[in-house]
Amino acid sequence: VQSFDPDVIISQHELALVGARIHASTETPHVVFIRDFEQCGFVVDTGRSSAGKLIEYATWPVTKPIVEYIFSNSTEAVANSDYIASVYSEYWDIDPHVIYPFVETSNYEVSITGDAILHVNPSRRKGIQITLDVADQLRGQDFLIVGNEGSAQIQKRIESLPNVSFRGYVEDMRDIYRQCKLVLMPSQWPEPYGRVPIEAGINGIPTICSNSGGLPESVGIQDCVVDSSNPSDYITRIQHILDNYGEFSRMAKRNAKTSNADSGLSSFDALLDPILDSL
Repeated sequence: VQSFDPDVIISQHELALVGARIHASTETPHVVFIRDFEQCGFVVDTGRSSAGKLIEYATWPVTKPIVEYIFSNSTEAVANSDYIASVYSEYWDIDPHVIYPFVETSNYEVSITGDAILHVNPSRRKGIQITLDVADQLRGQDFLIVGNEGSAQIQKRIESLPNVSFRGYVEDMRDIYRQCKLVLMPSQWPEPYGRVPIEAGINGIPTICSNSGGLPESVGIQDCVVDSSNPSDYITRIQHILDNYGEFSRMAKRNAKTSNADSGLSSFDALLDPILDSL
């Protein structure tokens, strides 16, 4: 670092401490990205296992002063959603800038889309049980599940439904978006944000989500947000969107275009400009 002599340091996660230490010793401007709950002391409320909760409680007396040190030695903090910004503002009394994740939408564009409804990550906190209940009641509709394998119970339920296919982990999501017309994200935990609605949206594929954390921000369409865990409410919303698919497809694409990497990087440049001008 001494040899390179940076004009600004940008950090996130564990390396935020490194950025803070450099700032403290050199006064080099330090911008820290906040992308999750790990620096907030209540990750215990976001769906961790019992062991994870115990570890969080046990280590917080050590972690808390480290996080205080990071924020006191940061020039600016950047949150990945209004939701995460509000959480950190309340918990740490800071005022993060909000810049959505830099999703390079061109990496997810496809020329054709299909007829399946997509669910990403078959875990309980991602609401897989709601999606499978919906699929059970919509036997004439194909559903596609991708992501690492869920529990044995979840996998057994997936296999029992003839209209549900499981693809496992997928490297190139374009292969999946070519097969889909709708995304279902009934998450049961406060998602910091959500990249999938932007990836799918650039192809005109709408996402229906729960009113959870930063998900409504990434979906960007109020009529696509379900304030319930009742599968029947999701079915009603699916039917409404499919009945007006052209309109919702256009809105999803417009939202993705305004929330992509170019937009985020432009906002980040605007944040950096006054910092660099002051050097």
